[in-house]
Amino acid sequence: MGIDPVREAEVSRFESSLVAGRMPGSGEIALGDEMAETVGAQVGDEVVLVAPAADGSTGNDLFTVSGIFSVGVGAFDDSYALLELGTLAELMAMEPGRIHEVAVSVDRVREAEGAADRIREAAAAIAPGLRTEPWSVLQPQLFFIVTYADSMNWVVAAFIFGMAAFGVANAMLLATFERRREFGVARALGTSGLSVGRIVVFEGVLLGLLSLGAGLVLAIPLMIFIHENPIDLSRFVDTWSFGDSAVRPHLTVEYSVVGPLVSAIALVITGIVAALLPAWRAVRVPPADSLANR
Repeated sequence: MGIDPVREAEVSRFESSLVAGRMPGSGEIALGDEMAETVGAQVGDEVVLVAPAADGSTGNDLFTVSGIFSVGVGAFDDSYALLELGTLAELMAMEPGRIHEVAVSVDRVREAEGAADRIREAAAAIAPGLRTEPWSVLQPQLFFIVTYADSMNWVVAAFIFGMAAFGVANAMLLATFERRREFGVARALGTSGLSVGRIVVFEGVLLGLLSLGAGLVLAIPLMIFIHENPIDLSRFVDTWSFGDSAVRPHLTVEYSVVGPLVSAIALVITGIVAALLPAWRAVRVPPADSLANR
């Protein structure tokens, strides 16, 4: 496979997967670790590459092994070799600068569909036959797994917030019962039921904000640490590969604004919703009964 050694790191993990040597330059080749083991090649050795050329002839040349990579996918590690674009074009008797595929990287997984549509529209006028596909079409199995994982995340989040709402409601119901006399005195002095309910709801909001603050204090340092130092779980779990994809057993955290913001808003709303039942119970406390301890 022909690559631009400098720009390849922006769209693939070949360079970060090097276990020896470096990316190939002119007249050099990088091999997958399984292929290198099969042919008995090491960094610095010379190998002969034979391949059918574009003009129908057979291309062959001698290349120096510059590096050995291991991406964890058998389809790559045992059958892929990387060459610099110009070197491959010369081997394959192709016109200089001719390429078959351009890979584009986006910051977020969900941005791929929109990016593919924009590229397709922009290229329609200059390259009518250009095929532009997002990764979800090229890797349908991986897309299914990512979509399924996202759905499970929502289920887990709903369960966690449900448990949080139950805990807050339970604590506030107990607090409301213990303060029945206080609410009765307030009602007897002319405080409206709506005002009493607002007090209880405000306490729920305050509890949610305090929980949010405590969560931020605990989570932010941990998130930064894991982002900078991913936890390697390879001693417990092997790299999982299927098709042309691999899932490495590394626990990491990616910085995001939308996720934490949605969680923060959901936590405050959870506090408000959890306080509604205690507020309703506080409003319905009869002043006479509460003052008489009934």
